[in-house]
Amino acid sequence: MEQTDSKEIKNVPIRFRIPNKLPSVIGQHIIIQPNEDGVLLSFYEIIPPIISHETYEEQITQLKEIGVIAECVSKVFVPNSKYVEFVQAMKSILPDEDFEVSKINDPKQED
Repeated sequence: MEQTDSKEIKNVPIRFRIPNKLPSVIGQHIIIQPNEDGVLLSFYEIIPPIISHETYEEQITQLKEIGVIAECVSKVFVPNSKYVEFVQAMKSILPDEDFEVSKINDPKQED
């Protein structure tokens, strides 16, 4: 069996493709699990329960007791070799260095 030179593999173009049936979901919650090889990111989506107005108080009380389900919709492992690049990409989408992350959650806040 022949060994492949890693330099040859690096010169092969990557053709990124998103399957048509791949759903888009909202990852409102994330669990970050670092380990020696990289970081595992687990994204969770919460589908809010339908609450009727007639029993609103009872349903809220029940939800506070039992909670709501957060479904894991994606798990992504970022290896150490790509972690710095990943963090830089995430930082690049923030408007500027003085931007407060808390303003993302509350658009009513003004500069």
